[in-house]
Amino acid sequence: MRGQTIALQLGFEVGDTPEFGFRARIPRDDKRLDRTEINMKLGTLLVESRITEADFQKQRPDLVESYRDFTDVFDTELLPRRNGQYVSYQLIRNVLAAHELGLSFTDPLFSKSRCLLPVAAMEK
Repeated sequence: MRGQTIALQLGFEVGDTPEFGFRARIPRDDKRLDRTEINMKLGTLLVESRITEADFQKQRPDLVESYRDFTDVFDTELLPRRNGQYVSYQLIRNVLAAHELGLSFTDPLFSKSRCLLPVAAMEK
């Protein structure tokens, strides 16, 4: 029973089959779509598990900020940068993909971040 409760709280049911290498699309301001691969989808939960990567890639601001829902999802002042570039670019893309699909997202390193806006601000 406890396992089922935890599963439901995380957005999946006991017995759901994980989809590894889940492919998602992220809309940009210019109406194009970027593709990204997320480690796993389990029910309504997207999971990133590459915890050995230190920064999950860096990216220049003009590219990161060109995602359609970027400022709706993130408090951009709180997102970490290094040498002017956003760090954790892959995680940013995964959160945007989850937002677009109406799913949840988790990552052991990123989940404690304060750069996400409250859920009410993310509703479409």
